Amino acid sequence: MDLDIVLAHPCQFFRVPAIAQHLDMPSVLYLQEPNRWLYEATFDDFPWAVDAAHRILRPSSILKFVEELTRVEQSRIQVGAETAWIHAFDEVLVNSSFTRESVLRAYGRLSRVSPLGIDTERFRLQERPEHARGNVLSVGALVVEKNAEFLVRAVAAAGPAVRRFTWVANYVNDRYRRVVEGAATEAGISLDLRCSVSDDDLLRSCAEADVFVYAPRLEPFGLAPLEANATGLPAVAVAEGGVRETIVDGVNGTVVEHDEAAFGAAVAALLDDIGHARALGASAREHVVERWPLTRSIESVEANLRSVLAQRGRTAVDE
Repeated sequence: MDLDIVLAHPCQFFRVPAIAQHLDMPSVLYLQEPNRWLYEATFDDFPWAVDAAHRILRPSSILKFVEELTRVEQSRIQVGAETAWIHAFDEVLVNSSFTRESVLRAYGRLSRVSPLGIDTERFRLQERPEHARGNVLSVGALVVEKNAEFLVRAVAAAGPAVRRFTWVANYVNDRYRRVVEGAATEAGISLDLRCSVSDDDLLRSCAEADVFVYAPRLEPFGLAPLEANATGLPAVAVAEGGVRETIVDGVNGTVVEHDEAAFGAAVAALLDDIGHARALGASAREHVVERWPLTRSIESVEANLRSVLAQRGRTAVDE
């Protein structure tokens, strides 16, 4: 292959690809997050957890024991493989300081932060009326780690200030969808779930909203609230993971603890003082333009690629 360097990315099944160990040229991995299912007990199917109830000796428990052994062995193989593969890369880039720590914790591999950026021409500033419409928006896959059930209850805690809660998803887990819809019915919230929408429809959803809400568990970066910020939407977010690096309290949103009442109060405060919400949204747009431009992200990746080439005594052909 007539290449100077290989820039690799994760796949759906293996967060760390195997390609680096087969290359005789410099290689860099941009890793958005470790394989969280293997390292975080917040997932329902955490492979290392054991149900003590199945330890009672009976035919069904023996079958369950064999299934658990098989799952654990598969997980051990994957952990060993991904750990070996990540050390084969010359450099590993990550999206936040939080992810850097997660990668070190999971794989024992040092990495370098190369932040993501927002296309502010694509996510344009949207016109909004001066009055509050009571519309709240969140964007992300409808899966358990995005914590939608909590958000439904937290938005409900905002009271009558909220008229509609829209969730735009690129993927929906059907089982979790039923859980979230049940929570919305119980809380008395009007949930508008929109799946696989176009770019124009996503921008329209942002324009229809007054506040963006975000509360994923241990999110590695938090791209969605920054994209919403770019359209002039202030965010209310839980202070976890990389979100602590992307949402600055009082600058592009409000940061709260993982508490439904506190979260709901923050949403209600913005909807009740729409002038402040619009001002915070304008500040959010400026913050993204200055702090998170796409050009800076591209320049960072290119600089890191050139650094690896220099360390290996090579120079890019088109440099």
